[in-house]
Amino acid sequence: MFKFTLVTEDNIEYLSQVSKEYDYMNSPSSPYEIDEFMQQYIREAKAFGVSGVQLSFPYRVFAIHTDEETITTMFNPKLIEVIDDTQIRMEEGCLSFPGLFLNVPRERAIKIEYQDRLKKLNTMELYDYYARGFLHELDHLNGVVFTSHVGRLSLKMARKKLYKRKKRYNIQ
Repeated sequence: MFKFTLVTEDNIEYLSQVSKEYDYMNSPSSPYEIDEFMQQYIREAKAFGVSGVQLSFPYRVFAIHTDEETITTMFNPKLIEVIDDTQIRMEEGCLSFPGLFLNVPRERAIKIEYQDRLKKLNTMELYDYYARGFLHELDHLNGVVFTSHVGRLSLKMARKKLYKRKKRYNIQ
């Protein structure tokens, strides 16, 4: 089994790479192992989702909550259509940027396509919070980190707020 390790912003070059298509026949880890590991990781981290590249696995795969109780692992996910392009600004965080929260604009509703661990092609529509999460993880697969969605001043202010919080609570 492939060794999965969380990649943080300290290795921004790695996070900035475009992930390779997941090849079911030639992968260093089986889709079942990936699915199990990613879902367990999300539960333990109490996270919304995580992408392969964040776990040092640079292939087009991620797992996200698709509703309150369901975590879905998506291989070779694609955005098919923006159903509602209303830009909703909402606070977003990222496992690779611990403690950093930014107001990021994202589309309200999308239609997506992905393969599951059995290689079956699925489509679904995602709205609001779930659309946001999908787009965040898809960005990871495309080498885009969430800090690139805000201006320099917003990022600087968020980092200053994080620094103060860490100092106040004596966090490293």
